[in-house]
Amino acid sequence: MNDILQIRSAARRFEEEFAVSVRTLQKSNSKNKYVDLAKEYVYRHLHSSIGIEEISRYVGLHKDYLSQLFSRCEGITLQHYIRREKVRQAEYMLKYSDAKMDEIANQLAFCSQSHFSHCFKEETGQTPSRYRNQFSGI
Repeated sequence: MNDILQIRSAARRFEEEFAVSVRTLQKSNSKNKYVDLAKEYVYRHLHSSIGIEEISRYVGLHKDYLSQLFSRCEGITLQHYIRREKVRQAEYMLKYSDAKMDEIANQLAFCSQSHFSHCFKEETGQTPSRYRNQFSGI
């Protein structure tokens, strides 16, 4: 491939396929098929804005019941889980790509770069820039 857009598109596809493959291998500890379906939906849509309503439609449960079930099984809210998984994907991107912070924020459907930085710092305890700098010599 010579076109940067084709390369980015292929890289994004590979990231999504990798995330799904890892998820399949790890198989959830939740032992609840609805929670597993919700997690699968999140993995498949990390690069989109994800709402609990669309997850509940996919899973086939009312959003309030799904939220309660997810919290009971996982110990965190579904919204927090979505954010955590997006930050995990951002960690991977910061380590292994040269994408700019605003590009990563856009690719993971954060509403702004500052919101992305805020969420990243809450989850990891450090800013995205500091996190990337740890791995700049790799």
